[in-house]
Amino acid sequence: VRFSTDDGSVEMISSLLWDLGTTGIVEVDGVLLAGFDDRASADAVAERAANWPATVLGVEPSAWAGTDETTTVVIGPTEGDDAGRVEGDGRASAASRTLSIVAGPTFGHGGHPTTALALDLLISAIADRRPTPAGAGAGPRVLDVGTGSGVLAIAAATLGAGPVVGVDIDADAVVVARDNADRNGVEVLVTDDTVDGAANLVEDRRFDIVVANLLLPVHRRLAPTIAGVLGPGASLITAGYLIADGPELIGCHRRAIDGVGPGPVTVAAEERRGDWLGHRFDLDPDR
Repeated sequence: VRFSTDDGSVEMISSLLWDLGTTGIVEVDGVLLAGFDDRASADAVAERAANWPATVLGVEPSAWAGTDETTTVVIGPTEGDDAGRVEGDGRASAASRTLSIVAGPTFGHGGHPTTALALDLLISAIADRRPTPAGAGAGPRVLDVGTGSGVLAIAAATLGAGPVVGVDIDADAVVVARDNADRNGVEVLVTDDTVDGAANLVEDRRFDIVVANLLLPVHRRLAPTIAGVLGPGASLITAGYLIADGPELIGCHRRAIDGVGPGPVTVAAEERRGDWLGHRFDLDPDR
């Protein structure tokens, strides 16, 4: 279902859509796209949305359904806007690496501003931990929450992180992320388990880096669980929310981290892409 809505209503509309069983939500060029398992479910939601502060633009097969279109994501130098981007903007360098990503029937082709934000912050967090050479599999332990096509997890593995775990509640995403990892020649453990379940795949159930490119309502719901799998000195990378929601997002994760005791935590970086915001939180290594 495609919706047109103003920025102030995005959070409310997204919450309603999650309550009604959407399989995923993404904003593309000012249009909110919500996926559903079948046409009947989508039609029912479109009918209920008649009284929402939004306009239903259409109910149609997903633009991602069954597609084999490949997106090339460039991982370049680890500074600022040159860190991660979709190929074609003319900024690739000799030091760049490229990922080949097929979204299939999932969200996450790699080109959305929130993905670019998360990728930039993830690259810097990995670089700060001086991982072993790419492919050695002995770098920082990384968890990608809501992995989708697996693009962020695959980027982490390509840059030498390991083990890398991707978790997603969408069974299609699990298949697609595994296929994309194979396509790019890296090892990513992908599961449709919970965040807690994903933590069972690594030693001491803790991660050095957790990346969460999620809508604000999902951040609210998962923040306590995410805090519980952060190791000493870990970095939490967040994206998927608007600039106006930044203060709430920071408070949400600060409270969650304080609640489980792995803090204190500092906001080490903040980046913007258009109307979207991303953060990197760093925990005290002595706790």
